[in-house]
Amino acid sequence: MGNNSECIGAPVHDQSHLKALLTNMKASLYYMDGGDETRNLLEASGEPWRPLSRFICSESPHVKHRTVAEIQDLKSERDKYRYEYAQRKSWLHL
Repeated sequence: MGNNSECIGAPVHDQSHLKALLTNMKASLYYMDGGDETRNLLEASGEPWRPLSRFICSESPHVKHRTVAEIQDLKSERDKYRYEYAQRKSWLHL
């Protein structure tokens, strides 16, 4: 995630870069346990896997077991983005 930090605070006109940053950030914050909890709940319930759920838990490059340090870094990047977004929104009076 650290390699995306230069995107935060990027010029507003760089929307494609910002969209990629947000997509990666958002996807990385889901299933920080590698999807284990979802997998265990589905197996215990006997419910069938839905195709998108199977993809997210098994094939998404963003879903993986994360260390405490990785989680802290991701949340720090998220919070930095939130702060800058709020500052920009306040400045634009939106």
